[in-house]
Amino acid sequence: MEIALHLGAHGCASTSFHTYLRANDAGLLRQGLACKLPDATRSGWMGGLFRHPAQITLADEMRGRRAVGRMRLSFALAQRAGIRQLVISDPDLLGRRRENLSATALYPLASERLIRLHDAFAGHRLRIGLSIRSPEDYWTFCLAREVVQGRAAPGVDLLDRLTTQPRRWRHVIRDLKRALPEAEIVVWPFERLMGRPDHQLQLLTGQSWSAWDAVDSWARRSPTPARLAAATGTSAPDAAAVTQERWMPFDAEHRRVLRAEYRRDLAWLKAGAQGFARWCDGAPRPAPAAAPVPFKSKRNSGPQGPETRPDRAEVIHAATQNAALFGGRSNDIRHSRIEKGVGRAGTG
Repeated sequence: MEIALHLGAHGCASTSFHTYLRANDAGLLRQGLACKLPDATRSGWMGGLFRHPAQITLADEMRGRRAVGRMRLSFALAQRAGIRQLVISDPDLLGRRRENLSATALYPLASERLIRLHDAFAGHRLRIGLSIRSPEDYWTFCLAREVVQGRAAPGVDLLDRLTTQPRRWRHVIRDLKRALPEAEIVVWPFERLMGRPDHQLQLLTGQSWSAWDAVDSWARRSPTPARLAAATGTSAPDAAAVTQERWMPFDAEHRRVLRAEYRRDLAWLKAGAQGFARWCDGAPRPAPAAAPVPFKSKRNSGPQGPETRPDRAEVIHAATQNAALFGGRSNDIRHSRIEKGVGRAGTG
């Protein structure tokens, strides 16, 4: 059985993807695709595997081992029931959003978290799907969620640390490969696929599926400036932090640095990601050009007789007469000096 592990990331349309899968759950199941979403992964099925690696106790380790056993049993039962592919989707498997902000680092313990799942996937083909987005938008999403939940707006020091923290998406992808080396990793940009959960499912599973129920293609959007103002108790958000009707705490210099790092991530992915991952940019592909019609000579074929072609000497002679004269025009073409390759008249 093939297993597709969707790891988000946070703020990259994971909720929209889950909404789409729930709406089409019955139809996808009839086609041989089953799904395990956060309501299943966090309710005991994977109990003990979400714990912060630095806080794992012996009891947590035992719970984690039992969870791995439950996962392997459910995989066997699903395969026996005719399930061809299983999608497991939960961005918290990569790390929690608040932990990233506390550590001011991008999923610093991704490898330590995912290595605990290694034994669960033994004997199955595993594909990992990861959606990424520009860092200033990713961190803004995380900060906005914290503000809505009653925490203080970020100060300049925190924004500086988030801008200069050394971990980028390429480091996270390397961690994924280190933890689950047998897995195929597929990465796509949030900016292109945020409203296309059907295409995300196709990239994640490697094939197309028929889905019928249309759902809101963009669920759980980032809070608006007005909502953030209400959460913080202020009359209105800082005008300098509002960009195109959305909250943006990073200033122009921060954004310049973060976007430059994102371009480096994209260049690394487009160059092959050192063989660690496959990049799917989600760009619409132009229709393939029509195949050229093979040349068929008409010489001596058909009732029209042989094809009439100009004599090569006549063509060269006409071109020579129309060429620009390098040393001035002359009535005698044989004594003139032709400016080769230049289409303008020279000066004497």
